[in-house]
Amino acid sequence: FDYINAVIPQIVIDFPEYQEIVKEHEVALVSDISIGGIQKCMKHLLADKDSYNTLKQNIEGAKTSFSWEYEEQRLIHFYNKLWQKD
Repeated sequence: FDYINAVIPQIVIDFPEYQEIVKEHEVALVSDISIGGIQKCMKHLLADKDSYNTLKQNIEGAKTSFSWEYEEQRLIHFYNKLWQKD
């Protein structure tokens, strides 16, 4: 998720995990793994500056959800629940 911290729109393959992130945050274009699909997304990012800038704005808003500081808190919470006695 380095591209999110760098605020760079990406093209991601249509894996379920990526689809979920894109659906929730709209930070990337989703492509199948074909050359044609990737080319189509690349052309779109290069030609449509409004779409590119919208993705950048969405990434800026999503950065906190993918920071190590946020993940640290989630992990601490997870481990605390794990160690709690019933």
